[in-house]
Amino acid sequence: MKTILVPIKTIERSNVMLQYAIDFASEINAALIVLHSYGEIRMANTISRVDKALKISAIDELKLLVESMDTKSVSITQYCSKGNMLDCIWELQQTEEIDLIVGKTRTNKLNQELYIGNFTGDMIQKIDCPIIIVPNNYVFKPIHTVFMAIKSGILRREDVLLPLHTMHSEFKVTLNLLQVITPYVKEKDLIINPELKNICSTFKTSENGTIFQGLLEHLNANYPDIICVIRRKKGFFENLWKDNSVKKEDFESRVPLLILQGDV
Repeated sequence: MKTILVPIKTIERSNVMLQYAIDFASEINAALIVLHSYGEIRMANTISRVDKALKISAIDELKLLVESMDTKSVSITQYCSKGNMLDCIWELQQTEEIDLIVGKTRTNKLNQELYIGNFTGDMIQKIDCPIIIVPNNYVFKPIHTVFMAIKSGILRREDVLLPLHTMHSEFKVTLNLLQVITPYVKEKDLIINPELKNICSTFKTSENGTIFQGLLEHLNANYPDIICVIRRKKGFFENLWKDNSVKKEDFESRVPLLILQGDV
């Protein structure tokens, strides 16, 4: 991985996520792009400021945020774009090769029952890129153990495992792979992709109603630094964030959650 993107909609409460991204980039010698969108919200009965003033304000806010970080000599490029953040990310992907996006869990104190908010949920569904979700107030630490839960061993994309390859080479991680065998599983899904099998350190199977149940059953025994799942068009996790947000009662992780893009 050479380039990591950090999309920032609101400057406030973004410092922890940005510092995590900087620390991660420093460890793997990656460059960082910080994208801040502005002018998306228009309040009724107020006079909108001119675009130039909005842009200057956004640039200044982003600059102050980056300057307040411990940048660790990481190359950081700052972008400020007007409009919807998802559109801004998509446009940036047309000119920049983004290998990983760093997002965050819900930080709004008024809606504490949410683990993932609407924007992060939208990114997971609509942006074609691996995403790592960082919990509130989580401080980066070297990655030693990755716990990965899958249902199907089939991988339809050649680049789906790129983030895991990077972690394997840079951190020498232990990858504990769990295949959850659910009811009505197809026989072809039981065959593990050779590339994935080659990089995993341990492999177990578990019979559960959903992949989520299997993940929870074996989570504490693994003590992972990161949990990894694959986003597919069908499955438990796809149903989980189909509404663009995830409640803590449905799923919550106290360590970063890496979501790989499994289907084309």
